[in-house]
Amino acid sequence: MGKRKRASNGAPGNRKRKAGKDAETEGGDGLDVQKLKNEVIEKGIERMENIQTLLNKMSVESLELGQRRTLIHSLRESFAALEDHFESNQKAGTIDPEEALVMTWLVARRNTYLETLSNYVLREETALPKLALAVLLTCAARWNLFHAALQGIVEHLLTDTDLEETDSVINHLGGYLREFDDVRLSVLNLVDSICKKYRSERRNDEELVVSRCLRLLDFVKIPKSVDEPVQLLQNKHKFAFREKAEDLGGKSSYFKQERKAFGECWLNVLSMKLPDESVDQVLSNLPEKVIPNMPEPIRLSDFLLSAYNRGGISAVVSLESLWILINAHGLEYPLFYEKLYGVLSPDLFLARDRQKFMTLVLKFLSSGYIPVYLVAAFLKRLLRRALWAPPQGALWCMRVALELIHRHPSVVVLVHNPETKAQRVVVNFSEPSKPFEEQIHGTQFSEDVFDDDTVDPKKSNADKSSLWELEALKHHYCPAVARMYHSFEKDSRSKKAPKDVTLPGVVEDYANISFTDLFEAELRRKAKECPLAYTVPQRALDTNNPVQW
Repeated sequence: MGKRKRASNGAPGNRKRKAGKDAETEGGDGLDVQKLKNEVIEKGIERMENIQTLLNKMSVESLELGQRRTLIHSLRESFAALEDHFESNQKAGTIDPEEALVMTWLVARRNTYLETLSNYVLREETALPKLALAVLLTCAARWNLFHAALQGIVEHLLTDTDLEETDSVINHLGGYLREFDDVRLSVLNLVDSICKKYRSERRNDEELVVSRCLRLLDFVKIPKSVDEPVQLLQNKHKFAFREKAEDLGGKSSYFKQERKAFGECWLNVLSMKLPDESVDQVLSNLPEKVIPNMPEPIRLSDFLLSAYNRGGISAVVSLESLWILINAHGLEYPLFYEKLYGVLSPDLFLARDRQKFMTLVLKFLSSGYIPVYLVAAFLKRLLRRALWAPPQGALWCMRVALELIHRHPSVVVLVHNPETKAQRVVVNFSEPSKPFEEQIHGTQFSEDVFDDDTVDPKKSNADKSSLWELEALKHHYCPAVARMYHSFEKDSRSKKAPKDVTLPGVVEDYANISFTDLFEAELRRKAKECPLAYTVPQRALDTNNPVQW
């Protein structure tokens, strides 16, 4: 048998793999990128014209993804090799005038390289923008062109209306915003300047710019204290012709600059025209993400008051930020409780973010310095809303009212107030088709001195009324609501100190109850046996008895 011949390098499979490798190392017209790069690394300024050749090939539109990647890395390594040569000569003091001219030429080529990388970042390819952004920031940090390199990206990213897909680039940039203080500070200053420019020019695409700014700001995480370490991208790389960034400013300097830039950036963004779908999201982020990181958060008061005047869920969510400014930052706003009183409308129980607001109501009313008339007004409005609210909403209203009575014992008299006529009122919940006023038995609705239509709790006369709504809720069709009535009766008649009275559950838990939860809890409840009929029926339908179940 003859010997089996070994497959030669010219086999079809090997030719295919070699062709693919050559395609990545060539610039699209037979140009050997690796050879040009190696010449620059080995011979230095003698072959520096290769850099211009590689830059020309980077701008060719017909290049494949692999070829673009090879050009990016080859140019980065070529620049690094030349800079190492000049840096060593600079330290030795041997740079002559001719080399100084070469350095000037090299700086111009670096700017062209950064500009091309910026264009790559904004391309629609899936993998190229992430690589281009990483190399761009690395080179910009090395060459002390950090702000200029980011400026081109951020301006096009926020203002270019032709860019349809920006989320991926924002996500890539967001990773650097979270980690590095210098990237964060530069981007905040750029966003601030762009917003100021748009405010002065009043362009039609303002809402688009604002929505992109908000997505970018979501990635910004300001250090909580000056003691946290400063992470600088510029200190992760070798620097050419400059000192380290950490020598240019300490922790305290960066911390103050970031907080100031963060505050100014948010104020300018919020002064522009926000998209309707973004207002509520911004209001939700202010208490935890924005206000604690601003040097002067009280400057947000105008935006918050404007948001409250919008009504709806915006008014509900804005109250939390106003409360923080009042308690922690000295905002004088005497109308806060009046605004809170106005938000307690029947529409509250249909709002999208009602659970968050419900958990905050008791926090707003927790102060022991609230006057009695104000507590009484909120008690009356909460129990009046319980008459119209769905069962889960009625339970929340009653539980908050019970907590207010427990914290403010001076209003216990309203539970059984002998000085008012409106204290024996029963609502027939089995006849929902009748108007509310027609369902009241034993007294007229007008006899209650409480004015539920006024927006001023001081003028509501709640302290002169009684909580007759409890008597109506005692007959509520939902068993859980009807049982809550006994908690009021027990609490108001208890001889124990208010702090010793056991209250039914945590208030925050009532804000998250759904009707399904009530229904399932009632099914699991073990009740005493009770008769369902006085006579045992012989058949399902008795023709002799016209009254059927």
